[in-house]
Amino acid sequence: GLEKLDLVSRTLFELLEVHFGLALAFARRDFAARAATAEVAQHLAVPVGAPVLHMTQTAYLADGRPLEHSEVWIASDEVHVSMVLERPQKFDVAL
Repeated sequence: GLEKLDLVSRTLFELLEVHFGLALAFARRDFAARAATAEVAQHLAVPVGAPVLHMTQTAYLADGRPLEHSEVWIASDEVHVSMVLERPQKFDVAL
């Protein structure tokens, strides 16, 4: 029945949770830099061999069953990575 639901204004995971009672617990994403193959280059409108980012994602239910798997190719000019790293303070430091 998923094909009958509104995937334009609601997210896939929201619909799976609300309509099918499937609660997403966690997901794993892996990123790798690659050179565009002919097929990827055609889809992304980049030259063959251009640097692209390949992302794989698998989302899981609380019991560990996989819920969704996707593979995404992203043109390198569309990538921006930002991270915030926090180190817990274990000691009081007097300056």
